[in-house]
Amino acid sequence: MKRLLLAAAAIAASVSPVFSADMVQPAAVVHNWTGAYVGGIVGYGWGTTHALDNNSPSTGIGYDGFLGGVELGYNYQFSNNVVLGAETDFSFSDLGGQGDGGPGWGCGTPDTCTFDVKWFGTARARVGYAFGNVMPYLTGGLAYGHTKGNLASYCPGTAWCGDDTKFGWTAGAGAEWAINDRWSIKAEYLYVDLGKSHFGTGNGGDGFEAQFRVNTARLGVNYKF
Repeated sequence: MKRLLLAAAAIAASVSPVFSADMVQPAAVVHNWTGAYVGGIVGYGWGTTHALDNNSPSTGIGYDGFLGGVELGYNYQFSNNVVLGAETDFSFSDLGGQGDGGPGWGCGTPDTCTFDVKWFGTARARVGYAFGNVMPYLTGGLAYGHTKGNLASYCPGTAWCGDDTKFGWTAGAGAEWAINDRWSIKAEYLYVDLGKSHFGTGNGGDGFEAQFRVNTARLGVNYKF
């Protein structure tokens, strides 16, 4: 009996450290970023419009507002932790602002100049570096959006008011954190340049132009399938 107890004790002593090590220090799980994903985004945008009326430039008229939309993308992770991807998104927004345009403009009361961006989207490349389940990245590509502009007392009508769909470019940076194999969250900054939009015909037949350059700060939640 004594020998049996000694043998059992020896076996327990040899197994216990291995079992304890497996319980206390499980094998590390490395997140794989490769795959397609879909998600939602919310954020805030702001910018300044500089308009041109018969070669008379306006002072800056600021605009801002919230945005929200959806995104779709695909990532491929290389063995050296570099991640390349493509992403497209679309957002509705209430970006808007108004002002008097400064000297030489007819935007004073009641002729307030109003500018809006009702929706916009992007199609971008992404390049990141994975530190396990965290990936900072740079991004850039095509942007497009719907802009509106008017002098309030001249609208409705074609003189000094209208809307336009424009194409431009975007660039930015962000970081994404994988919560588990499927879900991730991200924070991102994008600069969106939609160029100049032309509104109306104006009294002189040429209307006016306005620049649309938007800064955006966005949060997103993605599901990888």
